[in-house]
Order: sequence, then structure tokens, then C-alpha cells
Amino acid sequence: EFDVVGNLDFKLELLVEANLVAVREEIEEITDGADKQLKIEQQLSEIKYQWEKQEFLFQEWKDRGIHVLKATPLVMEELEESQMNLQTMLTMRHVTPFRALAQDLLSSLRETSDTLELWVKVQMM
Repeated sequence: EFDVVGNLDFKLELLVEANLVAVREEIEEITDGADKQLKIEQQLSEIKYQWEKQEFLFQEWKDRGIHVLKATPLVMEELEESQMNLQTMLTMRHVTPFRALAQDLLSSLRETSDTLELWVKVQMM
């Protein structure tokens, strides 16, 4: 076991004596997995932040005092893209620590998408 943080006695000699070359493949596999998990975690955070701050715009319809959603095609496109990204993430091996979050987020975005589609249909009536 290596205690590198704050250990003044830690030197390159300790690494050489540990013969880390013998377990190089395992180390590479672990670090590669950690890198992939970090990317997944970052993507999840970005998607979550995007939809936490998303605001829907309204405009008055035909000067009748009725407000309708505006710019929905762009929002719907972004919703679809986020859902596709989450579905792709959920197929990855390294998503395991974040699976529940990804599934919850996907479910929430699906519900939002379904609701938005219905809203737009009603608006067009």
C-alpha cells in the first residue's frame, strides 16, 4: 500500500521495488475504467444541469390574453438528444455506479417529452 499524499518518505525507489510493471495490464484496465466512469459522470451532470435550468418560453396568442408555449421544436430536439445520450450510456459497462441516476433522469425526460408533445397537440387545436 502506498501513502503518497503528504508522505515525505515516498520515493521513486518504492515504486520500482513494488514491481508495478508486473501488474501493468490490471492497472491500465482500472485506470481506463475510472476514466470512462468519470466521462459518464460528467455527461450525466451536464444533462442534469441542462434540464434543471431549462426554461419554457410563452407568448400571447393572437392578442387574446392566452399564453402558449413558444420555441418547442428546439426544446423537443434537445430532449430527444439527451434521451438518446442517456440510452447510450445505459448500455455501457462502466455506467454501473450511475445506473440508477441515469435511469431516473431518462424516465424524467421521457415524461417531460410526452407531456410537452401532448401540450403542443392541445395548443394546435
